Amino acid sequence: PMNPFTQILQGIARIEFRALLGAIFMLNFGLAALQTNFSVFTRDRFGYTAADNAWVFTFLGLIAALTQGVLIRKLVPLAGEERLAWGGGLLAAAGFVFVATATGSGMIYASIVLTALGFGLAGPSLTGLISKRASAGEQGVWLGAAQAWASLTRVAGPAVAGFVYDHLSRSSPYWTGAVCALAGAWLAWSAARGVRSS
Repeated sequence: PMNPFTQILQGIARIEFRALLGAIFMLNFGLAALQTNFSVFTRDRFGYTAADNAWVFTFLGLIAALTQGVLIRKLVPLAGEERLAWGGGLLAAAGFVFVATATGSGMIYASIVLTALGFGLAGPSLTGLISKRASAGEQGVWLGAAQAWASLTRVAGPAVAGFVYDHLSRSSPYWTGAVCALAGAWLAWSAARGVRSS
């Protein structure tokens, strides 16, 4: 199998995949921060227990499963993967803002709906766009490159989230996540625009 670092560098070199891989990186960066920091955030701000957070993550999993298992199949023929990719990024960004500004459990659960919908729509759509752009012989290579870029975020995302949480504010990881999700949405939009203009 190809070295993951080679796959990452290859993704930078190929312009037709660069924006899509960048979108995957930015969106997963924010998601990794959310997954690793959320329990600490809700404990410190709202006094959530482990059981409280378990309910939140169960709700997140349910929304994500419904989005990826049912909703996206109905939306792709209607809206197309390009719109779902950048639209999902915008929803995820809104979800992060809801977390950062949450004043109670209602906003926390609303944020979970937005983030789960956003990532549930954007993730599969970006993967589908990469698969469509790659030739039959290259699909495995480029889907592997997408996984390599996402793997980077599982190291960098939690580290950055922990640092800004400790040194800036409790809401900083989620403002950071919102910026990353917006950047991911813009990259997905620019990738779709590049295809239409080519």
